[in-house]
Amino acid sequence: MATLATHAVTICEKDLLSRYSVSKPTLYRLRESDYNFPHPKKLGSCTFYDVKKCAKYFGPIEK
Repeated sequence: MATLATHAVTICEKDLLSRYSVSKPTLYRLRESDYNFPHPKKLGSCTFYDVKKCAKYFGPIEK
C-alpha cells in the first residue's frame, strides 16, 4: 500500500493568531487584501490554515 511522503499539517485560526501574535482584525485584513496570504480551508464553522504556507508568509518564529 502506497503512502504519501508529505501531507499538509493544518492549524486552526485561534492557534494561528496566538502563534504569530496577530490580531483577528489584522488576520481578516491580510486575508482580504494580500494576494500572497495563505488561503484558509473551511470545515463547517472551523477555519484551518496550512502550517508550511503560514510559516513561509510570516517567517520563522523567534523565541
